[in-house]
Amino acid sequence: MYITTSAAVGLCMLAFFRRKNFTAGLRKLFLVGLLVLAGLVMVGSDRGAQLVYQYATSVRLTGAPK
Repeated sequence: MYITTSAAVGLCMLAFFRRKNFTAGLRKLFLVGLLVLAGLVMVGSDRGAQLVYQYATSVRLTGAPK
């Protein structure tokens, strides 16, 4: 998720510092960056959910109330 955060900060900086002359090429680069960022978020959330599920299924809750 550090890579995802870095990509988001990079895209924000690109949009902020180049806002006066945001050409068509930069818009395409920004769009590709947003698509990559969305993919990274999906992969990160999938891995996080898998981690939580595997941790929960490996814990023995014999004394837990039902």
